[in-house]
Amino acid sequence: MEFVDGATLSSDGEVTERSSRGISRRSVMKAGAAAAWSVPLVQVVAAAPAVAVSGPTSLSATGGTGGWNGNSANMATRITITNTGANDTSSLQVTFTFTSGWVSGTASAPTGWAPGASSATSFTFVAGTQLAAGQSVEVAPTFTSTNGKGFAAQIAVSPTATGSTSVAGAIQVDARK
Repeated sequence: MEFVDGATLSSDGEVTERSSRGISRRSVMKAGAAAAWSVPLVQVVAAAPAVAVSGPTSLSATGGTGGWNGNSANMATRITITNTGANDTSSLQVTFTFTSGWVSGTASAPTGWAPGASSATSFTFVAGTQLAAGQSVEVAPTFTSTNGKGFAAQIAVSPTATGSTSVAGAIQVDARK
C-alpha cells in the first residue's frame, strides 16, 4: 500500500518512507544494522589474545615443619608446594633461605629434585618433574649444619617457576640439644 507522501506499508506491517532519491529509510536501517552487527564481532575476535584463556601459574608454600634428627647436626625439613594456577609449571624450583640461626652447612636434595645454586645460607633445588594445575608436591630436604646442632632457626621458602606468581612459606625449627 502506498501513501500520498510516498510512504508504503510493507507485508509485515511496517511503514517505510521513501526519500526523494528513491531509497527508503527502512533499507538504510537494514543495511546499517547488518554493518553494525558484523563490525563488533570482528573487533572482539581481534581483541582476544590467545593466552587470555589459560591464565598464569601461581605457586604457594605451606605447612612448613623442621626439626633435629636425634643428637646430630642434621636438620630435617618439610614443606608443601602447590600450583594453584591454571597452567602447568615450567622450570619449577624452590629456594630455602635461612634467615636466622644458621651459619653454614650443606643440603641434601629431596627425592625428585636436583641441587641448584647455593650459598652459605641459601639452597635452591630444581624439580625433576613439573606440577600440573592444582597439583601439590612435598619437598623434604635435609640440612647438615657446620655450626653445631640443636639451635633454633627460621627458614624462608620461595617456590618459583617461569611466568608464575608465588606466595612464600616459612619453617620454624625449635632448639633441641
